[in-house]
Amino acid sequence: MDIVNIQPSYVNSGYYVEQLERYIKIFGRERIHIVIFDDFVSDLEAELGKIYEFLGVEKIFPAKQKPRNMAVTPAGMFIISTLAKIRLRKLLPQRVRLEFLELLRRLYAKPTGSKEIDRQLKNQLALHYEPHIAALERLLGRELKQWRN
Repeated sequence: MDIVNIQPSYVNSGYYVEQLERYIKIFGRERIHIVIFDDFVSDLEAELGKIYEFLGVEKIFPAKQKPRNMAVTPAGMFIISTLAKIRLRKLLPQRVRLEFLELLRRLYAKPTGSKEIDRQLKNQLALHYEPHIAALERLLGRELKQWRN
């Protein structure tokens, strides 16, 4: 099975080095700051500090952020979407309405967590992306161990 033919747009979007090289050719490496999402998630303040430094702006750190765009089980989501659609605007002030809807989301929308990828597909993807990861490591001048299984 050729994984590139399974869903080419998904596979092709993982060729980061090729995408970055196009930008570097146009703008120059010194004008591009590359952030690895894993680093951003694991140490938000450190990565924001690097971004601020690159941009030459004052370092202002946001308050602790709660997770967003998490996968959820839609149990009770009908209630939430229905209440969101009705005219709560006329009944409740915006702040109260938003807090109420957030409470409903916490009660009814349970995080599903990530699903385990098929082992055979994972191995095929690892083999396929290995040379691309190695090229990206050379471009960035750092190891991306977390990208290899």
